[in-house]
Amino acid sequence: MPSGIYTVLSGAMAGIEKVETLSHNLANVSTPAFNQFRMVFEAAQAKQNNELTFVQPSMIERDVRPGPLRETGNPLDLALTEGVYMAVDADGKTAYVRGASLALQPDGTLSTDDGHTVLGETEIVKLPPDARDILIAEDGSVSTDGRTVGRLRLTEFTDQQALIQGPRSSYVDGGRAGPQAVSTSQAVITGYREQANVDLIHGMTEMITAQRTYSAMTKFIQTFSHVESRAARELGR
Repeated sequence: MPSGIYTVLSGAMAGIEKVETLSHNLANVSTPAFNQFRMVFEAAQAKQNNELTFVQPSMIERDVRPGPLRETGNPLDLALTEGVYMAVDADGKTAYVRGASLALQPDGTLSTDDGHTVLGETEIVKLPPDARDILIAEDGSVSTDGRTVGRLRLTEFTDQQALIQGPRSSYVDGGRAGPQAVSTSQAVITGYREQANVDLIHGMTEMITAQRTYSAMTKFIQTFSHVESRAARELGR
């Protein structure tokens, strides 16, 4: 079998992965603070045949640019400046989110719209269960009735690509992201929610292009298979 067919076959398989990634992005276009992903491919040579080149995935890269902000007017809706994350307790593990819609729970804790408990700098932020006029400052300080009760645990990372995606738009540090204290005192934007950084029109265009490319490759493979089968029959006569 000519080596070129293997190159086309690897390209078709890479096309499947690209379509799946684009589908994942488009499915989350309405998910707050969702970061789109991009498949990065590279050319590689077969170990036993240096003349045989094929395509293989190199990495899945997360686009860490923040999405547009949507004003809500709710003082417990939070967005964060670029590169800043808020720590939450997700089933006993520390996770990080790029903002949230917070709610006061009966035990005085604050929880995100995903049910995660908000963590403070030293411990869980806790307010009186009947707290009113809850204010969150730009530096993450939480106050109620004019009294500061804690501060959100805000974090930046030296390598955001090393964060591991959790449910929805949460992330966990597998030990390589390099958490560090935030470098700004104006990290929190209240009354806003960050939207997904997925451009719907561009994403749909990419999807159509990727599907057409995959379709062309599969047709080439089918044509080659038909020609090869016919040649084999002719030789067998």
